Amino acid sequence: MKAYRRSNGSDIVKWRLQTNIQRDPSNVLLRCIPDFVFIWEDEESDPDLCLYGEAKRLFGTGASLAGKYVEEGLLDYTEGRYGRGHNYGIMIGYVLAAPLSKAVDAVKKAMNDRKAITAEISPFTLSNSFSSHLFTHQSTHLQNGFKDPMTIIHLFLDFS
Repeated sequence: MKAYRRSNGSDIVKWRLQTNIQRDPSNVLLRCIPDFVFIWEDEESDPDLCLYGEAKRLFGTGASLAGKYVEEGLLDYTEGRYGRGHNYGIMIGYVLAAPLSKAVDAVKKAMNDRKAITAEISPFTLSNSFSSHLFTHQSTHLQNGFKDPMTIIHLFLDFS
């Protein structure tokens, strides 16, 4: 069956989900590991032919953690640790304390405050071009060492 699908050009997508990843900037192996990766099975041997995703928790009340969303999530893309040379990446903000809209506003402000370090070339805006989910946004950034921009899809989920 697999050979038949491949011969007919069908994409077989595998994904890898990693949970409870410890981040340690001093340890090369724990410096930066994406939360999930979508890999097209035909391209399994090439790590550059996949789609990376990073998930960060957020809060709509109290400390929003929006700064960490940008500094420990989005920067992994713009600094080239995830998706080097790719056109797209995914950020998921899972909101543990409502309201979701306030958490999204906090991310927007955190991104505005850090435009210089995120190499933003197109602002964080509401977008339905990739999903009809009401809290889907996108932003476009330059990635260190690459001239082509990278679009980040920001998907916010209410887990409160």
